[in-house]
Amino acid sequence: MMVVCGEALMDVFADADTPTGMVLDGRVGGSPFNVAAGLARLAQPVSFFGALSHDFLGERLLRALRDEGVETASIARVNAPTTLGLVGTAVPVPVVDTLGAGDSFQAALLTWLAEHDCCSAEAMGSMSALKLREALRFAARAASITCSRRGADLPRRCELERSPI
Repeated sequence: MMVVCGEALMDVFADADTPTGMVLDGRVGGSPFNVAAGLARLAQPVSFFGALSHDFLGERLLRALRDEGVETASIARVNAPTTLGLVGTAVPVPVVDTLGAGDSFQAALLTWLAEHDCCSAEAMGSMSALKLREALRFAARAASITCSRRGADLPRRCELERSPI
């Protein structure tokens, strides 16, 4: 089982103005959180080691990890408020946004290495150029799927298997 250690937060996008404020769109996130969820989506056993608030956003983060199949026994619950990451509006381009692309790449690369028994330093050191290209292509495919949608929404295994990229 892989253990991912670090922060979990809510990425907050500003959507539109309202007469008295603005519409905000909150998405679960934080790089380690995303990597843990990404590994679970790629059918890897994974545990998240970090702290989550007792507030309503912390509850949402915990529910998201459990829904993804991430083991949560190593999570400390704290009274501090959940961190918010404010995300600026993206300029319209074919890529929806790149938030989480690196997390997807990392989770997919770790998945490929685990599935091909290449997690040891010795195994990684003896990888052929062809195997390395295969691993990087798998990870890049995962990142490209993430870039096709809003937020750090990492792909599931079935999406990678049917992706033409």
